[in-house]
Amino acid sequence: IVVETLPLSFLLSFSIGLGVLFLLLVTAFEQPNPWLHRLFVGFVTPSTALAGFAFLFMGSNEGIGIFLKYIFCFVVLVFSSLYRMGWDQELLSLRKQIETAFVLGADRLQIFIEITLPQLISKATTIAAIGSLWALGDFALARILIGRDATVAMLSETLMSSYRVDAGLAITSFIVLIGAFQFLIFQGIAYVYRRKFI
Repeated sequence: IVVETLPLSFLLSFSIGLGVLFLLLVTAFEQPNPWLHRLFVGFVTPSTALAGFAFLFMGSNEGIGIFLKYIFCFVVLVFSSLYRMGWDQELLSLRKQIETAFVLGADRLQIFIEITLPQLISKATTIAAIGSLWALGDFALARILIGRDATVAMLSETLMSSYRVDAGLAITSFIVLIGAFQFLIFQGIAYVYRRKFI
């Protein structure tokens, strides 16, 4: 049963990492945007239970739909925290360069490709990897939306709550292994980008 949970755990958490990476790059593309900055810095994350039940009553809970809802809900819950994990300061540090480029006539896409992305890609992929690791360890939201032992974290939580602590801890080691693998993938994305385009 552990083997059955590994692919889904990887796919869900990696998809969440990609979702976080996408939003980070959107905020970088939109710089300078004080409205977005205030939104994510001031956003108060709702409780996991509240968000989970709200998404549970939205749309279909069958097939792939429930997994898409889980991915979207988790990204919504964690993104503001990840944004404040140094990303906001990285964006602020580039503001003068971006404003100077605007004055010199560069458009938003050119600024993003030539100034913003080269300086932020490593930080963005690191934060995305943290987001995917965070998702790997989640069982609270997954328990509400998915409802069965579909991931490694949920299976581990079930075993520990049944007082099978040794088995639960052994299974938890897979979270560390998958997380390390995903971290290498995200760092590989940054490395390939730097080699190809910088």
